[in-house]
Amino acid sequence: MVEPGGESLPNLINVDQWAFILSRFAEVLGVDVYTVDPRAKLLTLPQHTPKIWELIAAAKNPSRLKFRTPSEVIQSLIRKSEATHAAAEGTESLGFTYAVIPIFSESSRVMAYLVVGPLLLGSRRSQKELEGLAKEQGWDLLSLEGLDQEAKLFSFVGMKAMLELLSEVCNYLVQPTALKGGHEQILSEFTSSWKKDLATKPDELDNFFSTLLDLALRATKADSGSVMVLDSPSQTLRIRAALGLNEEVIQKAEVKVGEGVAGWVAQRNRPLLIDPEMPLDPALKHRLKRSEIDSSIVMPLSRQEKVLGILSINSHKRENRLKAQNLDLLAQLAKLTMVIF
Repeated sequence: MVEPGGESLPNLINVDQWAFILSRFAEVLGVDVYTVDPRAKLLTLPQHTPKIWELIAAAKNPSRLKFRTPSEVIQSLIRKSEATHAAAEGTESLGFTYAVIPIFSESSRVMAYLVVGPLLLGSRRSQKELEGLAKEQGWDLLSLEGLDQEAKLFSFVGMKAMLELLSEVCNYLVQPTALKGGHEQILSEFTSSWKKDLATKPDELDNFFSTLLDLALRATKADSGSVMVLDSPSQTLRIRAALGLNEEVIQKAEVKVGEGVAGWVAQRNRPLLIDPEMPLDPALKHRLKRSEIDSSIVMPLSRQEKVLGILSINSHKRENRLKAQNLDLLAQLAKLTMVIF
């Protein structure tokens, strides 16, 4: 059932901004991410026209594979999701997997669904399977092979993690309480910064680090920050994205695990809030080198207990001191980063 009045997604957030954010997630994840309302009506468009449906339209014997239209696929997954109030996924007759993720209103009702897919789960089909399918349905083999190769391959665990992280981050971004706190303006500025980055930074991973860092700074009103990535052989952290830092600092920044503040956090794999009003581990006091920083959050980027990097943000102003409540947002962004690490 469509949400009434103020609890519908278009009434809470600028749909164009929302679509742009989803397009960036899709670019990074390698799979389409778009939005439908609870009746499966499109709110934002897929990033690509699924070629799978073009093949289905040209099939000689579609009844054997029990083909369904895109709307039928999405509607069946929505019904499945309604039963559990959680994300639902399903693998269709051609072997492609789709998923829907509920987006909740402040009153915990579903006001929209993210649609994710198509993707491949587990493994790609063999050349023999593709040849047999192409011959049976009268399809061009090269088109079918191209479709199979274009689809992003996920493990079951990897897909589940992706769906969970998209759910957590996207549900956070659309909550009315967050929007009232200024996140609507943050989202507008975030999409603008993404557009700028896309034109100037060809490296997709560094670009994604930069956009995540930009959102972290805007959401917390922090003044500077960085994303450091761990080089495992040397156990050294190096900056891959930075905002508000001196270029010389960026170029020279290399921290061994266990050294400095970032190395201390990497060694322990737990977040650190540095607040002058809170007690600080004595072992850290001599590591605080930058006098202009009033407060900081240093968040490990880890997967399966293994640290892969560090996300840090700093406030230089006492009136905008970082607090414990800022840790939740940083934790969600850290989890999202792990999707593509």
